[in-house]
Amino acid sequence: METNGQKSQPAAIKTRDGRLWFATTKGVVIFDPAHLPDNTNAPPVVIEQIRANGKIIYDNALSASLPHPMGEGRGEGSRSIAPDAQALVSSSPKSKISNLKSQIVLPPSGAHILEIQYTACTFIAPEKARFKYRLEGLDEDWIDAGTARKAYYANLRPGDYCFRVIAGNKHGGWNTAGASFAFHLQAHFYETWWFYCACAVGLFACAAAIYRWRVGELRRIQQLQLAAALLHERERLAKDLHDGLGGSLTQLTLLTELAEDAPRDPHNLQQRFRKVSRSTREALHAVRDLIWTAQPANDTLESLAMRTCEYAENLFAGGPTQCRFELPAPFPSIALTSTQRQQVLFAAKEALHNVAKHAAATEVHIRVTADPAAFTLTIEDNGCGFLPPGAQLENQKSLSAFHGLQTMRERIESLGGQFTLDSTPGRGTTISIQVPLKAAS
Repeated sequence: METNGQKSQPAAIKTRDGRLWFATTKGVVIFDPAHLPDNTNAPPVVIEQIRANGKIIYDNALSASLPHPMGEGRGEGSRSIAPDAQALVSSSPKSKISNLKSQIVLPPSGAHILEIQYTACTFIAPEKARFKYRLEGLDEDWIDAGTARKAYYANLRPGDYCFRVIAGNKHGGWNTAGASFAFHLQAHFYETWWFYCACAVGLFACAAAIYRWRVGELRRIQQLQLAAALLHERERLAKDLHDGLGGSLTQLTLLTELAEDAPRDPHNLQQRFRKVSRSTREALHAVRDLIWTAQPANDTLESLAMRTCEYAENLFAGGPTQCRFELPAPFPSIALTSTQRQQVLFAAKEALHNVAKHAAATEVHIRVTADPAAFTLTIEDNGCGFLPPGAQLENQKSLSAFHGLQTMRERIESLGGQFTLDSTPGRGTTISIQVPLKAAS
């Protein structure tokens, strides 16, 4: 009560032990400064000022007529919202932050840098007051700020936020209610859900348009490739008819005309009719080869091997040359193109013709092998053999005699294959034709 010393002089004394004695109207009060009681009163927390992009959007020291949407634990004094920051106090029933009934609305890009100043009202060691804060909508846990009285946030995304701060004195008494400040950051048009939906629809439409354009281009390319393949097939067929059947028919016409104009000599007539018969057989074989090449059922390696063996049997039938065939059993199921079958068959026929005309062989060995990478057709004879064209350059002026070998090589190399010739005088000739299957498919 009263300690003014009206009835006691002096009104207060300090004893030697450091205690203070005060005379009051109701007795003596003894106070020991060495044993101060702990401050159990939690300090009030106040948000003093908020700056967004350097502009003040809230100042607790200014007076204003608008109420500020502060939460529990607000400090004393009036509060205002700066009009130059374009902040609006509006009802926000859709807010999901702490069930606040109102909040400040900031324009788009209005919180690139957000600075929040706060403090605690305590007169006992205020420099030792500690703070914790969090921004609901961004921070998951409380941030221990220590004795710092400012919080910074940068580049906030659009949405609802609520800044909360709590404080404690040096004795550990915490004000868990603290102070709060809610705000809503508006989004640019390109950050809204409808803009994302429009972009998604636009991307889908662009992808669909590109897909349709690409499918149309592929169809046009396929049509062009089909037209080119048909044109190539027509050219090949025309060439085969001209080279095979056309030559034989021309020869038949000439022989017939000569037979009509020649004298009626039985011997000459017999020879000419033999030539006519041979040309007729050649024309028939050419037609059969064209038909065999055109049939899709023959697009296999087995059909090619059987056709080659059949041709060899017919060619050497009744002669001194015996045929020996070595084929895989069972035959692998390998598909070939018509071009492959035709080129390999013509090369094999040319090789067998050379054996029949020039080798004087007693045996021809035809061997077929295959693996996943390639197939090989080998034609080997035990005839007289010959020197390769390069070895005879000194003894002949041209290589016209080996034009057939060159044609065979070109046919096989056009398929991406390999043509090998091995011949020694007196030891026969071996011709190997290897065609890759990957290039074929």
